[in-house]
This record gives sequence, structure tokens and C-alpha cells, in this order.
Amino acid sequence: MLLMLARWILNGPIQALGGVALMSFIPGLNWVAGAVLSLVALRKTMADALLPTMAALIIAGLVHWPVGDVSQVGMVLATLVGSLVLANTRSLDWAVVAVAVVTALYVAGLVNLAPEKIQQLVDLYQPMFELWSKELSRSGAAMAIKDLNIQHLVIEGIGLLIAASSFLAILLARWVQSRLFNPGGFRQEFHLLRMKPAVTLGLAALLFVAQVDSQVKLYLPGLLAGYFLAGLALAHGVLGNKPNRGPLILFFYLGLLITTGFGVMLVMVVALLDSFVNFRHRIRKEV
Repeated sequence: MLLMLARWILNGPIQALGGVALMSFIPGLNWVAGAVLSLVALRKTMADALLPTMAALIIAGLVHWPVGDVSQVGMVLATLVGSLVLANTRSLDWAVVAVAVVTALYVAGLVNLAPEKIQQLVDLYQPMFELWSKELSRSGAAMAIKDLNIQHLVIEGIGLLIAASSFLAILLARWVQSRLFNPGGFRQEFHLLRMKPAVTLGLAALLFVAQVDSQVKLYLPGLLAGYFLAGLALAHGVLGNKPNRGPLILFFYLGLLITTGFGVMLVMVVALLDSFVNFRHRIRKEV
């Protein structure tokens, strides 16, 4: 059914426009509109993607923006740029970097040009944050929230939401494209996703600067999310070639759910190390 819908979307810009418009209005599945747009950008040309892009931006601006969802516009822009980079470079890691850069620029634009939107979200989540703070204080974990800033949490959350939804949209579009035109291609491409050493060195420099200027941290969630994605790709690349890969991958994700924040940090650290070590290559050499 999904593949039939994808074929219909690729029949022309009007069909793509209809797919984008439909998905943009489904709560919780707004990011799938980005997947439709990404599929067109990956398979067709920029000219073909122009009409659905304009439709996605208009809906995001007129429907989502007024009710406080400022992430939809960012998702459309980040997904489009990431998809175009992927289509032209055939490199998933550069697409991840492109999404992270667009996310950071969009968040910077929000902070400087639409501070009232940020404040609306801060006011919305302030009672929840205060309740959470009280619960942590009662449990003796007050030190964990001592330096937290609700405004910074909101801004970083917006960036994380934009990057995550854009990654999901591009990956879904790439998977569909692979199923239709290159069976097995997506699996191989995702398993080889690995951030380049130069990008990792850039992230390390930004993290160092963030120790001095806390504002820099506001623009890093997109790139950090990219490293989490690279860590997942590494796990799939290592475990996916095992005879019992199904249970192993299941246990991996169960471990992530159980360890929550620590597990996420560990996956990101391993992905950072993988930039320089290339664990998959070393494992293949030893087998």
C-alpha cells in the first residue's frame, strides 16, 4: 500500500502536492509530509519539488505556526536541503550534516526574529517544568536541575524536534525509493552511515566553545541527533550481519529503553569514536 502510494506521488507535482497537503494535517504524522517532499527531491528534480515545497511551507506557515508549532517550517526546509544534498552527493552523512546546519540556522532565526514565539512556548511549558523541578527536589535530585533554563530547554527541544523529524522523513523516503528502484540499497547505505572526522572535530570545537558561551549549545541538538543516528547505524551495521540479527537488534533497543539517557549518550560517544576508528571496517578485517 505504501509503495503504491509512493508511485502515485511520483506521477507528477499535483499528486505530490496532494500527498504533502494530506500528511501536513494529520496530527503526529506531520513529518510524513517531509517524507513525501523528500521522495520527490530524491527521485525527481528541484523543479518537480518546487510546488510541493511551496504547499508544505504555506500550510506550515498558515496552519502550524499560528498555533505555536514553529518546528514544521524548519522541518520542511531541513528535509528539502538534506534531500537535495543526498540526491547530489549520494552520501547520507553529508545529508545529516546539511539537516543539522539548516536546523541550527532556523533556530537562530527563531531566537533573533521571533522571540515572542519562543516566549509563548516557555509560558506553555513553565508550569510543567516547575512541577518536574519540585518532584526532582523531593527525590533529592535538585542538583540535576540547578543549572537548567526553561527557555534554553525549549529552544534546544525545537532544534531536536526539527532534526529528528527531518531525519525520519529522509530515511523513510530513501527506504521507499530503494524498495521501488534499488532493492537492498537503503540497508547497505544506512549500515555504512558514519560521520566524517572533520565534522567530529568541528563538533568538538563547538562543544569546547559552548563551555564559555552557553548560547552555542542552543544550536547543537541537530548535530548531536545526527551522531545518535550514526550510532544506531553502527549498531545495525555490526549486528545486521549476524545470523541471529533480529533478537540482537531487539535487545539493543530494549537496552536503550532501559538505560534511557545513559544509553543515548553511550551510543553518541561510540559514534564519535567511530568517526576515527571505523569499527565496522576493523571488525570485517578480523573476521
